[in-house]
Amino acid sequence: MFRRTQGFTLLELLIVLVILGITISFTVLSFGLKNPQDELKEHGQRIAALMQLASEESILLGAELAMQFNNDSYLFLNLKEDAWLEIANDPIFRQREFPEHIQIDVSVEGIAGSDSNIKQRVYFYSSGEASPFILTLSSRDTDANYKVTGDSQAVIKHGDK
Repeated sequence: MFRRTQGFTLLELLIVLVILGITISFTVLSFGLKNPQDELKEHGQRIAALMQLASEESILLGAELAMQFNNDSYLFLNLKEDAWLEIANDPIFRQREFPEHIQIDVSVEGIAGSDSNIKQRVYFYSSGEASPFILTLSSRDTDANYKVTGDSQAVIKHGDK
């Protein structure tokens, strides 16, 4: 009679190593390493799309909306009874944080920020007009920049600086 010895065969060990290698490869690839320029572009494109959507929503709903930029985040506001209130419980117009290494510079034509934490607000009016603005996203790690601009007719443009 043959007696089976305890342990694994070489083939079994190789199969396990191949499976582990494939799993680790997919894990590393799924995290991906973004360079700062790509990350700035991603955030800039998202902001431009959200601004375009906010402009269209303000027209459709007949409501005045604003996008407020803080030092490390941005959020959307709605004018209700002469007060700007944060839009809550909305998956699209929710508050979003910037990563630590991204800094912003916002210039809105004719509007000065009053709170030191508030960089600026861009207003979207139900008439289809908006505050002309220039938003520059830059990385503290490199000299990469990404610019988003808008005119008084709510035409949003974006691209590398």
